[in-house]
Amino acid sequence: MLKTLITFMRHGHAIDGKADKIRPLSTKGRLQVKQCALHLKTQPLFDLIITSSAVRAKETAQIIVDEIETLAPVIERDELYQPPNLDDQELVNELLERLGAVPLKVYNNHDAQGAWDRYSSSAYNAVCAEIERHSSKKTLIVAHGNIINAIGLRFSKNVEDLTEIYFNYCGGFEIYEDKFILLP
Repeated sequence: MLKTLITFMRHGHAIDGKADKIRPLSTKGRLQVKQCALHLKTQPLFDLIITSSAVRAKETAQIIVDEIETLAPVIERDELYQPPNLDDQELVNELLERLGAVPLKVYNNHDAQGAWDRYSSSAYNAVCAEIERHSSKKTLIVAHGNIINAIGLRFSKNVEDLTEIYFNYCGGFEIYEDKFILLP
């Protein structure tokens, strides 16, 4: 088990009307992230930030970097945005479109072909590789809806609550070993 405090955070509110991956934060989303950064600023600094490759997640991570004034490297991983396998991308996108903003357990119940599970596995492996490569002791992960929940469950099976929660914008949680704390 990794001895790293990991903070998982969903990106801020994004504008509609563009292709999903390139949707930037809205004005509301920028304000949400700055508000969240006020809390993060009171905590020990991150030594690593890992973000999805989606514009809204990268912008969220950059605002946090600027607001908390950290020099931590920001690493972009596409595995936090979509599965690496094209067939799984189609299946996951279909689940996302059909189910929308619902708790992880709903995705798990509708994942008949295992695409969501493979997606979360590849995202988890990408995150672990970066944490180990950077010898991180305090990592921030900025990503999307239920993928943060699914990765969190892979770090600690004792946080089954993550199957019941759908995080609002800038919502999230921390995991250290088997301790689980919701962000304020």
